[in-house]
Amino acid sequence: GLPAHLDEGRAAPRRARMGDKCTLPQLEHMVALLSLLARAAHRHEPVARTPLSLEGRLLHMAADEYQLLGHGALLRRLLKDGLHVAAICDLCEHLCYESRDATETALHVILSGIDTMDNEQLGPYLTTFCHVVDLADSLAAWRIDWALQRLLHVISNNMRYKQATISCMRALLSLCVLSSRPRRWMLHQRALWVKEWLLSGLSSQVRCTAEHFIKAILAAESQPSAAAAGAAAAGDTAVGA
Repeated sequence: GLPAHLDEGRAAPRRARMGDKCTLPQLEHMVALLSLLARAAHRHEPVARTPLSLEGRLLHMAADEYQLLGHGALLRRLLKDGLHVAAICDLCEHLCYESRDATETALHVILSGIDTMDNEQLGPYLTTFCHVVDLADSLAAWRIDWALQRLLHVISNNMRYKQATISCMRALLSLCVLSSRPRRWMLHQRALWVKEWLLSGLSSQVRCTAEHFIKAILAAESQPSAAAAGAAAAGDTAVGA
């Protein structure tokens, strides 16, 4: 170390604190807290409680404060950071349940991210998309139609990006294999995507993924249980691919 007469004037190192530039805050815990707060509060919607609401008496939160939990700017930041994706999914599902406005806000943010982010950043967006689209409520048919039409448009506009296209197809496959409503929507609306995916795919990998997609959802429709078991592994890699 330094000689004593030189070391005397040196200040002791300052202890790092939460929020300092050199010490990042524990944002994963913050995401979990936001999700917990939303699910513990009385919703300002016709349906005050959702399947994800906490049991017992709900907290009363001012309407403008509650709306901040589903604000597009907050959801955009949470998804971009990609921390605690399970909590983000819970938050979005809770907000979107029986709510057209919240659904449109969340899906607009999610689809914008899918449209603009690099393949390596798509995981949180695709995972959250599948959770929101698979919500079981009175808006399910409308939500599936609204969301899948726009996702197909995003995929079509980004076919030149091979890996991102494949990731989107695999995520959609995992949703369709495990859930009958989006699967039947895709089969019914096959004119919107089959020809483009099979013939306009700009790489053999995209065309092969499209072929596998078609075979898997047809198998799932004819034998749901067996197909789900066989395709679950492929779906597990949909987000990380």
